[in-house]
Amino acid sequence: MKWLLVLAIVLPFAQQPTKVPKDKGAAKTNRSVDAEHTNPTQKNRQPSIKAVPISTESLIPAEDKETSISTTNATSKNSTQTPGEDLRIQRELVWFTGALVAVGILQAIVMFLTWWIYRRQAHEMRRQRHEMRRQRHVMLRQWKAMGEQAGLMTGQLEEMKKSGKQTDDQIAALLQAAQAAEKSAIAAEKTAMGIELSAAAAKASADTLVNSERAWVLVEIGELPDFQPNPGMLEILWIRPTVRNYGNTIARIKKIRAVVRLVPDGDTLPLQPEYPIGQGVDIQGINLIVPPATTAQPIKLGVNGDEFTQVRQSKTFLYLHGFIEYLDLSNSQRRTAFCFYYAIRGGYSPDPTRFYLELTAPPGYNDYT
Repeated sequence: MKWLLVLAIVLPFAQQPTKVPKDKGAAKTNRSVDAEHTNPTQKNRQPSIKAVPISTESLIPAEDKETSISTTNATSKNSTQTPGEDLRIQRELVWFTGALVAVGILQAIVMFLTWWIYRRQAHEMRRQRHEMRRQRHVMLRQWKAMGEQAGLMTGQLEEMKKSGKQTDDQIAALLQAAQAAEKSAIAAEKTAMGIELSAAAAKASADTLVNSERAWVLVEIGELPDFQPNPGMLEILWIRPTVRNYGNTIARIKKIRAVVRLVPDGDTLPLQPEYPIGQGVDIQGINLIVPPATTAQPIKLGVNGDEFTQVRQSKTFLYLHGFIEYLDLSNSQRRTAFCFYYAIRGGYSPDPTRFYLELTAPPGYNDYT
């Protein structure tokens, strides 16, 4: 379409009229000059008329004189043209006229195409106008719908305001109820704390009463005889701890476990008590009743002479540990663990050579329930 617009701009300039060749005017001048030459007798016959131009020629301006002289020169030159040159000029005029006709046809085509384009644009603009009108109606309907929605939303907002007010009232009532419940909870907590304290006090009283009336089974080891082993003989020192009930009710012993442990100098007891199978005393499935303030000696452990000699020479240390499981009057399971250390008097120590409770032993060696 760009080239059509270019032709529409260029063609009007191409249709401007061209100047007529000066040869035609020159031909007229030649004919007038020939006419003058054909009538010499008439000029001779009118001498008075010829004198008038001479007298008037002096009144013509200098410019008109030059024009007349140039016209005379052109007349003399054109008088030499042939009929072939006239034919060539006519042909050129015919071709030029044909070119003008072709240009006019092209201009008509361009104008038709321009009209056709304008017609399509007008059709498109009409279609757009109808579309814009349709959109306007749609937007109008949407505007009406939005107005209706705005009205509905306003009504809903009013309802929400009313509901919000009711909700605020309900919240206030709930807050009051929560505050009352909190006060009740605080009062209940105080009551519960009082009850808990009372229960703790009652339990403590009950525990005190139970502990004062329950059986307490403990183990003791008295002084050993003066044992001087003979290196050439097999001699054994028997150790028999005493089991005594220090409670106010009977105790029923169900299990006894005890062992002698010789620890070399520089070593310590294991962190947990160990009872190897087949060593020491292992009494199970019994029902030994020990009344209050009554003693028993169910444990019997031995140390040979060589081992005891190393103990007296402080090369090894002698320990005796174990535990007793029993039931008290309320059939509660009880347990007493014990650990003794054989200390030899030396230096300025006032303590005699005997077994003492090893209070520095790891946890588990000395405990009770």
